[in-house]
Amino acid sequence: MSLLNPPHTIAQQRPPADGFGYANTSFRVEHRPVYGPHTQAELLITLDALAESGVKAWWYAAAAKGSYPMFPSKHLPYRDDAIDYYPWLTEQAHDRGIAIFSWEYLSTAPLLAAQHPEWCWRFFEWDGPQIERDRHYVCWNSPYGQMLKHYCVEVVDDLGFDGIWFDGSFMQGHHASGTFACCCQFCADKYRQQTDRELPEKIDLRDPDVRHYMEWRNQDHMAYWRSLSGHVRQQVPQAIIVFNFFNRIDCNIESACPLRRLADDAPQWPDDQSHGPMEGMISTEIGFYPQQTMLMAKILRAINDNYPVELWGYAQDSPTLSCQTPYPNPTPALLQAKICASTGGYASFGLGRESLDDYRAFLQALSHELEPLGPYIGGTPDATIGMLASGCTKDFGYVDDDAPLGRPEAGWATAHGMHQLLNALHLPTEILLDNMLSTKFLQRHQAVVLPEAICLPDTASMELQNYVEQGGTLLLIGDTGTRTETGDIRQAGLLDDLFGVTWRDNTSTLPTTTFSQQLRGHMNHVTGRITGGLPPQYTLPGLTRLVQASSEVLATACYNASPTRRYTPQGIVQPEEHIVAGASVLRAKIGQGQAYWVVPNIAASEATYGPNIYCRQLVDMLLSDIERPFTTDAPANVVINLFHHEDRKILHLVNIPPTFLTLGIGKTGLRTPIGQLSHDVYPTGPITLRVSGKSYKVSSPTHHSHLTISHDSHATVIRLDQLEQHAVLVLEPDTLN
Repeated sequence: MSLLNPPHTIAQQRPPADGFGYANTSFRVEHRPVYGPHTQAELLITLDALAESGVKAWWYAAAAKGSYPMFPSKHLPYRDDAIDYYPWLTEQAHDRGIAIFSWEYLSTAPLLAAQHPEWCWRFFEWDGPQIERDRHYVCWNSPYGQMLKHYCVEVVDDLGFDGIWFDGSFMQGHHASGTFACCCQFCADKYRQQTDRELPEKIDLRDPDVRHYMEWRNQDHMAYWRSLSGHVRQQVPQAIIVFNFFNRIDCNIESACPLRRLADDAPQWPDDQSHGPMEGMISTEIGFYPQQTMLMAKILRAINDNYPVELWGYAQDSPTLSCQTPYPNPTPALLQAKICASTGGYASFGLGRESLDDYRAFLQALSHELEPLGPYIGGTPDATIGMLASGCTKDFGYVDDDAPLGRPEAGWATAHGMHQLLNALHLPTEILLDNMLSTKFLQRHQAVVLPEAICLPDTASMELQNYVEQGGTLLLIGDTGTRTETGDIRQAGLLDDLFGVTWRDNTSTLPTTTFSQQLRGHMNHVTGRITGGLPPQYTLPGLTRLVQASSEVLATACYNASPTRRYTPQGIVQPEEHIVAGASVLRAKIGQGQAYWVVPNIAASEATYGPNIYCRQLVDMLLSDIERPFTTDAPANVVINLFHHEDRKILHLVNIPPTFLTLGIGKTGLRTPIGQLSHDVYPTGPITLRVSGKSYKVSSPTHHSHLTISHDSHATVIRLDQLEQHAVLVLEPDTLN
C-alpha cells in the first residue's frame, strides 16, 4: 500500500466543536504565564482588560513554560507550588464572554522524563551541541502517549478550559538543534512490527531505507494527533484541540508534520485504530514569514478542513522578531488578520510580558476592525484551480550528494511563485496535496496545476489522465514525475507518455524560447484580458531540461552547448558551436480535455526574482478556456478570493504589498517581520468586477459608500472606487431583477 495514498474512509464525523465560540472568533490572543502562576487578583485585572478591549478568545495555560503542570494533575507530575483555582478562572472568563484555551507543549514533560528516562526520545546520530531541552522530550509510543490523553481530558473537563492549543507539535529536537527523533525502543519495536524493517542508524535522505522510515514516522506522528484529538472529543464533545503545524520554510521534513491531507485518512497498519476524520484544528506560526500567510492558510485547509484554520503572529511592529514590544502599531496585525480572513481563516497574536495596558489600544483597534468581518469569514472556497503543493518534492526531489538533506527551499519557492502567479491572474486557487491526486479531489477543479512536481506517486498517472479525459485541463510546470513519491529516480517521467516524450536533455539551463503564432495573440476586447502578446522569442526564466516529444509543440527552445573558450599562448581557441534544441511548451489533447506542459520552472523564478509579465501572459493563454466566476481589471497585486455561503457569494479583495511577492530565500528579507512589510501598501483603484450569472444585490461591511453597482444580461458589475488593505463584497440573489 502506498504511504501517500491510503483508501478513503466514508465514516461521518461528529459536528465540529464550538469551544465556547472559539472556532469562529475573529482573532485570538496569547498571554500566558511564563515561569509561575499569576495571582487571582492579577488574573481579574487581565480578564477585565481583555473584555474591555473586545477580546473573545484567550490562550492562557495550565502549565508553565517548559511544560510544568501548575495544578495537582492526577496523570502527570506537577509543580510543588500547584494551584487549584483554574475552574474559577475559566468560569470568570466565560462570565465575560471569553473562550479560554490552555497552551501546552505536545512533546515535553520534564518532570516525567526525570522519573522515566527510558520513555524519552532517543535521537539519531548527532554531532552538534547537546541542548538541555532535548532531554525533556517523551515519546508518545511509550506509556506517556496514553497519560497525555488523560491529562488533556483533565484540563478541559475538570479545569473547564474550552480547548488546548498544542505547541511543539513536531518530532525533532528543540528548535534548530538539528536532531531527528525518535529511535527509542518503543519506536523501534513498533516500526519492526508494522513494516518488518529495522530502524536506520543515521539520517541521510540519499538512503531509501531512511526515506521509508521518514514516511512511517510522519504517519505515526499524524496518527497520534488523530488519536489524541478524537479521544478528547469523545470525552468532552465541546472541546477543541489545536495543533501547531510545523512544516514551513524554516522547519521541514525534520518536523514530521507532512504536507498530507489528514481528514480522510484511513489506517496504515493492521493495528492502527486512530484513523478516521481528524477532529482537531490546524494552526501554524507565520510571524517569521508573513509573505506566505495566504499560501499557508490554504495548505492548512487542505490538510484538515473540519475547522477554520488559524495563523499565529507576533503582536509587534519592531525590526526584531520578538513579542517584547509594548504599544505596537496595529497596522501589521490588521493586515495579517485580513489576509487570513480573505482565505477563510483567523489570526492569533502573541502578546509580550508587559502589562495588558500596553496592548489596550492595539487590541481595541483589532476588535473594531475585525469584529464586523466575522460573519463573512469562511464558507466553501471557490476552487476553479487546484494547485499541487508537493511535500514529496520538497522533501525528496532535491536530494543529492551536495545536499544529503535536500533543498526544501526550492520546493517552497516553486509553490509560492506559482500561487502568486495564479493570484495575479485572479484565478481562485485551492491547494492539493500529494495524497489528493485522486478523482475525489481532482474533479472539484476546472484546471489542475502541477508546479515542478518532481516526486509523484505511481497512482497519479492514471488519475490525472482520467481527469483530463473527462474534460479537465492539466498544466505542468517544470520537471514532473521523474522521481517516485519517496525520491527514487524513475527511468522515464511518470507523465512522459501523456506527451509522447522521446528524449530528455541532461543539462539545466536557460534557453531562448521561440513561441508559435498561436501564442502571440491579441487583447480580448470582450473580457479585457490578455490572450496574447508574447514576443516571437524570449528567454523564459527558470531552469529547464529541454525535451523532444510527439505531442503538439507550442514553443521551441535552444541554447549553445559549446565548451567554454580557452586561452593559450597562441590566443583564444574558438570551440566548435553545438546547439541543443527541444520543446519548451507542449500540448496534448486527451479525450474531452487537454494537458499543457511549460518545461521551464517559471514558478520558482516568480518567487525568487519577482513577477514576470510574459510568464503571466503565457499561463493566462494556456488557461484561457477556463470558465471564470468573475473577471476584473484589478492590478496583479490585488488578490481576490471567492467563498460560497449557501445562496450568497462573499468576495475578499486584498491589496498585497509588493514586498510579499518574493520569498527572499537566501536573503535577509526572508525573516523580515510583517511590521517592516505591511506599511508597503499603496491604495489602488478604481477596480471593476464582473460576476457572471444571475443578478445580485451587493453590499459591503467595509466599503459602504465606495461601491457602484450595475447589471447587464450576463453579469453584475461592481465598481470599487478605492482599495486600501482589504474589502469584503457580499452578493445575494436579487429577486426583483
